[in-house]
Amino acid sequence: MRILVLIFLFSNLIYSQEVEYKFYISFIDKNYSEYDISKPKEFLSDRSLERRQNQGIQMHFTDLPVSQRYISLLRDKGCKILNRTKWLNGVVVSMKDSSLVEHLHFSFIDSIVYLGKWTIENKQHRERFSWNRNSDYGSSLNQMYMLWGDSLHHKGFKGDGKVIAVLDAGFYNVDSLLCFAHLFETGRILGTYDFVEQEQEVFNDNTHGMSVLSTMAANIEGEMLGTAPLASYYLLRTEDAFSENLIEEYNWVCGAEFADSAGADIINSSLGYTRFDNNLYSYSYADLDGRTAVSTIGATICARKGIIVVNSAGNEGDDKWKYIAAPADADSILSVGAVDENRRIASFSSYGPSFDGRVKPSVCAQGQNTTVISSSGNVIFSNGTSFS
Repeated sequence: MRILVLIFLFSNLIYSQEVEYKFYISFIDKNYSEYDISKPKEFLSDRSLERRQNQGIQMHFTDLPVSQRYISLLRDKGCKILNRTKWLNGVVVSMKDSSLVEHLHFSFIDSIVYLGKWTIENKQHRERFSWNRNSDYGSSLNQMYMLWGDSLHHKGFKGDGKVIAVLDAGFYNVDSLLCFAHLFETGRILGTYDFVEQEQEVFNDNTHGMSVLSTMAANIEGEMLGTAPLASYYLLRTEDAFSENLIEEYNWVCGAEFADSAGADIINSSLGYTRFDNNLYSYSYADLDGRTAVSTIGATICARKGIIVVNSAGNEGDDKWKYIAAPADADSILSVGAVDENRRIASFSSYGPSFDGRVKPSVCAQGQNTTVISSSGNVIFSNGTSFS
């Protein structure tokens, strides 16, 4: 077993009932699994299997869930299982006493990565409201017209029948804003999950995902119409907006796996990773090679499962980093840069290529002066490759 964090880091951590310590534990195999790769209906949705069949994608070891026996043994040792990733074959766990990790002497453990210390907080939940109203383009016309979105709408392509999983930092007020009411009234919010807090509630967190969702799904007559207003959505919080830690990349992979198992056609991710609060885990440009970053590995696997992964390139174009962020360097995904309303590259839009020379971003769309919805439900203009 390889422990990737020096033991002295743990010995200096003071135990407190008000904090928890989080780790990623990877396994060497999937032995003792209660599932069989020849019986995929037991762990994948019909829609997920249909996507594989339509694209000639074979079942793979990575499709099998993580061994429940290994999870049970970790629980017996005091580990709380937060998230699990079948693609990377491991789990994100927390424990109230960091020294417990020194007693995980299991032969099935490949490596352990220390992810940091968190303060345990309680959260308040809100009621959900919705209203009814029709729609039109309004100020969103230019960003639609730029990529022929209005022509596609005219031909009847508005996302009907497609399932999009949105990975972000939170979807504040989505359940109560008029522009999203049609999604709830027609049952097209298929599910939600918060991989940061391990709960279903995602409507009381960060506003970023809400604004991103508005570019796709908003529907306000005469003011704004998103690119895919008739699509169905899974809203998945994988990002903690108050910090930047490696654990968020593992959350990203878990969110992508959720999307795969649920049968999503597309993943929209406006997230990127370069530097972390703990510089030990920060990436260099050389790491943006499509093979190194945790989220990049997950995005590549996701594409191989037949899902279209659309990820923002990053907003580092006018600072010293300059280049794209993971997982935008992943192979076989669409990495999206930003232009203004006149199709000129936005100064903040991150540059390619990937370190190994592949063209990135893959495509650009309007991300400067983009029409989005604010947390109060107003149509505003905002900037970022997130909105491209």
